[in-house]
Amino acid sequence: QNEEGSQPEDIHISYDEFYAISRRLERYHSVFYQLWELGRPVFTEQVPTAAVAFNKQGRCIEFMFNPIFWKNLTPTQREFVISHECLHVILKHGLRTNDAKNPRGCNFALDVVVNHLLVDKFAFKREDVDPNNDACWIDTVFPGQQIEENREYEYYFNRLPEGWKKEPRLIDIHDLLNGSESDEAIDK
Repeated sequence: QNEEGSQPEDIHISYDEFYAISRRLERYHSVFYQLWELGRPVFTEQVPTAAVAFNKQGRCIEFMFNPIFWKNLTPTQREFVISHECLHVILKHGLRTNDAKNPRGCNFALDVVVNHLLVDKFAFKREDVDPNNDACWIDTVFPGQQIEENREYEYYFNRLPEGWKKEPRLIDIHDLLNGSESDEAIDK
């Protein structure tokens, strides 16, 4: 049950929808649709937005989505979020941040890297994926600072500001990059 006492919204992706998403991901790069097809979507209220996890039983990559978050995304935003999660896997962000002393700061730095890569190298349009301009970008995380583009997450992490007037919005959480024990099923 959710906070209001009602049952969480039950969302499933049909087989046809799963593969339709896969074909749309191919527009951006074949690696995104390949990883999507190797994984499975899991809808859970355990994450506020989205996350990617390796199932601890070794069965697959889990693309985890909060059902309300997913429902409110446009198709392009869904493709962006899936591709975003794929890049976390490809860039081994789970291994690189395993012992992080400041996990929230890591989240911001990781998202700066991934968001800019998707826009700069994979043809996503920033205005389509973040119309409110409140996600993690160089100009939202480091306003007014001279920050280099196309750098690794450690560069951005070491330059994080002490505090924000308005904290940027995270696309996802990275707490589960090292594994999940989920056994939730999808309609696939």
